[in-house]
Amino acid sequence: MTDIRRLPVLSLSDVVVLPGMVVPIELDEAAQAALDAAQSAAQAAAQASDVPSGKATGDLLLVPRLSDRYATYGVVAAIEQVGRLAGGAPAAVLRATRRARIGTGVSGPGAALWVQAELVDDVPVPERAKELAAEYKSLVIANLQKRDAWQVIDTVEKMTDPSVLADSAGWAQYLTAEQKRQILETPDVVERLELLIGWTRAHLNEMDVAEKIRDDVREGMEKSQREFLLRQQLAAIRKELGDGEPEGAEDYRSRVEHADLPDKVRESALREVGRLERSSDQSPESGWIRTWLDTVLELPWSVRTTDATDIVGARSAGVDSLFVLGGASSLRDLAFAEDDARPTYFAFDLSGLLQPGLHRRHEPDEAVVISPEGVLSVRRPVARHRLLRAVVSAAWHARDHERPLTTDPAAWTALEHRLGL
Repeated sequence: MTDIRRLPVLSLSDVVVLPGMVVPIELDEAAQAALDAAQSAAQAAAQASDVPSGKATGDLLLVPRLSDRYATYGVVAAIEQVGRLAGGAPAAVLRATRRARIGTGVSGPGAALWVQAELVDDVPVPERAKELAAEYKSLVIANLQKRDAWQVIDTVEKMTDPSVLADSAGWAQYLTAEQKRQILETPDVVERLELLIGWTRAHLNEMDVAEKIRDDVREGMEKSQREFLLRQQLAAIRKELGDGEPEGAEDYRSRVEHADLPDKVRESALREVGRLERSSDQSPESGWIRTWLDTVLELPWSVRTTDATDIVGARSAGVDSLFVLGGASSLRDLAFAEDDARPTYFAFDLSGLLQPGLHRRHEPDEAVVISPEGVLSVRRPVARHRLLRAVVSAAWHARDHERPLTTDPAAWTALEHRLGL
């Protein structure tokens, strides 16, 4: 049975709250109005049921404040404590409990905005969710170990519910507000865990690359220091033995003059050769100039290659491709792509390069249906990324089976607005 409640709304612009989180909220005028409305409603309900009013704390609906569209999901939160911050500003501690789908606005006491909220029911956890939860937990622990957050690791290891584990991502600092909002708007625990595994694995890869770069820089600095000391020692030995200087700047000038270099590069290289001729062999600057000249002379300046960046070329080469919506690329272009021009992945924007892209479904999603005239319509609200995949899969399925598919620009524009494009 659907559980629908009337709750005052508190919009948050600086944080996305997921179920299970306990957060302090500074009470501005709007937040105070929502808090007062929740407490008033709780006291009225307590008096009607002969419950002591002191035990009635009140619930409200926490909703992320979006700049591009209205939020579709929020989280029901209980008022744990009301007081003041260290600076004296009024504040409240709220405990988030359950997801809720935001419905229509309703009337309620006080100056707050009231809405109908449909609580998302807890469903039995499938085996697939348990497998994904174990994989995600191992990734989270690996991330925390890199930060030496051992106390947090103990807390994560005690989590056994896949839904609770997924919603604990609300505390992850490496996730953006947009990613946390996507987790909030994804009721299905399997889809949530799949998203989090991709994002967390990408974050760990970025950390590994950053760590390798730091190590390489440190080793490079140590190598440069060793080379400088060895050059100093070698120069001192030559001086004591009375040996002449080895081939130096004059040899570099001849190599630069005879090398196949672009004019601007040759000009810069000759300028550095001049600096090398004026510098002392014992100066650390001469070592840097020699390294730079060696690198410039080794580069294949006359070699040209042709890059193939189109999807057809990627398909023929057997490599993955990505279609990014926006700009000159529209949803209609993606839907009507021929089989050899269909990408492996597609994404809303270039952030798809840094996280797992959306892959087409082999069968249409029941969230989107096609009329006999070929017009696509949304049967029920789903998460934004799932809706995009459902639309594309349905369009490709229709074209593969020679069924009608509308070419009306207005219909495709309406779908793009629905997707927030």
